[in-house]
Amino acid sequence: MRSQKTQQDANIAGEIDVEQQEQQQALPGEDQHLLSDQQQPQQDQQAVPDSGCCSANSNSAAPGIPSALVVVLVGLVLTPFAHPAVLSGLSLGPSTPRLFVPSWQQFKSGVLKAGLAQLPLTSLNSCIAVTQLAQQLFPQRLEQDGWRWRPAPVAVSVGLMNLVGCWWGAFPCCHGSGGLAAQYKFGARSGAAPVLLGLLKASLALLFGSSLLALLQHFPGPLLGSMLLFSGLELAAAAAGKEREPRGVGCMLLTAAAIMGLGDT
Repeated sequence: MRSQKTQQDANIAGEIDVEQQEQQQALPGEDQHLLSDQQQPQQDQQAVPDSGCCSANSNSAAPGIPSALVVVLVGLVLTPFAHPAVLSGLSLGPSTPRLFVPSWQQFKSGVLKAGLAQLPLTSLNSCIAVTQLAQQLFPQRLEQDGWRWRPAPVAVSVGLMNLVGCWWGAFPCCHGSGGLAAQYKFGARSGAAPVLLGLLKASLALLFGSSLLALLQHFPGPLLGSMLLFSGLELAAAAAGKEREPRGVGCMLLTAAAIMGLGDT
């Protein structure tokens, strides 16, 4: 009897060991299924595109053809139909640049009537606001080249290009936040966008010179207005949802009233 009972206990112990081994072998597979089930929602969450206007996830690859380029090409095609004379006025070859040295009276008039009034606008819009907007649109690049995202280097860049261009009759230029918002809205996501824009403008200037002004002056206003509208909405969306102090609202209203009262837009 004892031998039979011992044999039964041994058989039961053996069956228990076999079950434990089977359970241990099954655990990795079960864990793998559990792990895959846990990772699946994360993958699904990452696969959902971010529709935010000025979020970090919206800095991904832009569409293949920028919409602004299509609008500009359409406008250039429509302009000769509305104003046929602009085509006859085009001529090949660059215009000869001339050195321009302002007189003391012209210098004083420019500083008093334009320079002093432009200083706060240039400082806030093209030095401070543009760096803040760039940090908001491209936060992941802030750690790589953060020294370029400060107002001081931008101010130096604005000053240098205007000091060089003014002697040749160049139009005053700046790195405005409106331009950054417009380029971002229409697909720009890297420094290659302004480089290509500059190369295109330089090529057109060398090819047609000042004769191209007639074509640009008759560019369809509604198309230009639509681009300005969407770029303005992009710039406004960047400031949406931010807390505003009462002093900021009062300063904004005072500035708007002063501009309207002086008739300067």
